[in-house]
Amino acid sequence: MKILKWILYVVLFLIAALLVLGLVLPKSYKVERTVVINAPKQAVWEQVYYWKNFNSWSPWAKLDTAMKQTITGNDGEVGSVYHWTGNDQVGEGEMKRLELQDMKSIKNHLHFIKPFESEANVYHTLEGEDGKVTLSWGMTGENGFMARIFMFLMGGIDKAVGGDYERGLKTLKEIVENPKNASGAGWNPADKIFKGGYFAIVQKIKMKMSDINQSVFSDAYTKVGAYMEKHGMKSTTAPLAFYMHWDSATQTSDVGIGMGVDKTGPAEGGVMVAKYPDMSAASLDYYGNYTDPKMKEAYGALATYIMKSGKIPGSTGIEEYITDPGEEKDPSKWLTRIYMNYTLR
Repeated sequence: MKILKWILYVVLFLIAALLVLGLVLPKSYKVERTVVINAPKQAVWEQVYYWKNFNSWSPWAKLDTAMKQTITGNDGEVGSVYHWTGNDQVGEGEMKRLELQDMKSIKNHLHFIKPFESEANVYHTLEGEDGKVTLSWGMTGENGFMARIFMFLMGGIDKAVGGDYERGLKTLKEIVENPKNASGAGWNPADKIFKGGYFAIVQKIKMKMSDINQSVFSDAYTKVGAYMEKHGMKSTTAPLAFYMHWDSATQTSDVGIGMGVDKTGPAEGGVMVAKYPDMSAASLDYYGNYTDPKMKEAYGALATYIMKSGKIPGSTGIEEYITDPGEEKDPSKWLTRIYMNYTLR
């Protein structure tokens, strides 16, 4: 009987100790991991901004390859929701985009539904410049009484989640530093809105594609740069080129070479400021030299994607040159974001 009493005392002591721990352990928590990525900042931003990219580097994706995912709203924008349902290891839950500062930070609300209900805030922050981007992934929240005890017994929430964050960031780093479609394979088109606004451009009417070369672009960007400096303009996009009113019979297009600017201005010195509205488009990321025939294949992949989606390919293409060739010498890492507009049937 004495042994049983001692066992009872020990059990009661342990229960009391756990109850005290539940009272004194901090309610709030924060978990954060950081990685430095040698890639264009835009490429890193795209991975954390678009929900469709999350599964490619999520540390939990490999736990259930049959996991079902849905995206509600415009992918990446405030208010959009990513929902998942999977096996017992990944459970069910959703993340809702709460806030974002373009190319700087993202805040999401995380809601676990199964196997247990829990809520937290998840964030990403980006610092640095192209070629050396510091990306942080973190989570903040509050644990209830029993959750505090459970997490203590598990070694703490930092231990429980931190390792997953490290693996996810490592995978993301590998993706953007070693783009898989550098050879032209592995296209991944998706619907995207090209954001309109003011664009300072040098316009060429009905220009033959065979006449477009590096000197044409260099001359145009030099003029646009001088124009922006004269009128105190700031760039809002990477350098880009518009190809409008494409004529397959004559192989000509109206071409506008320049970049987005923060205000309008007069037409002078061969430069004009055009205002374009938002454009519904299909888009993909192309890695490689601008003269590589694979770039033409990228346009073919976009057209195929549009037609398979039951839409009609348009006559406007936009190329946004994310990577600066002056800084990145390896052409296989030059990122060009290509857009093709479409109309509904």
